[in-house]
Amino acid sequence: MMALHVGLRRPRAVAAIVGYSGMLAGTLGLGHDALPKPPVLLVHGTADPVVPIAALHMSESELKRLGIDVTTHISYGVAHSVDPVGLRLGRDFVADAFAHSS
Repeated sequence: MMALHVGLRRPRAVAAIVGYSGMLAGTLGLGHDALPKPPVLLVHGTADPVVPIAALHMSESELKRLGIDVTTHISYGVAHSVDPVGLRLGRDFVADAFAHSS
């Protein structure tokens, strides 16, 4: 949640944002066209008892509405944690973002 909250509000763009088992907690101030729109990867487990999987879908919809490129991955059977697949996806997503940044 912190990565999304801070990363989307920085006046200077980050290369990418990876959110694990979280959600976009609020969109206040995100509609401003001058704010950067880094690519976002959201990874969430279907068995998360802390933040329901519906939070991923809500966050994805809101981010897309704001014009942000969003990639999602659902980890079936994973609780409020990150499995090896999610870690690999996050690593690759960030590496790809740095490879394509100026």
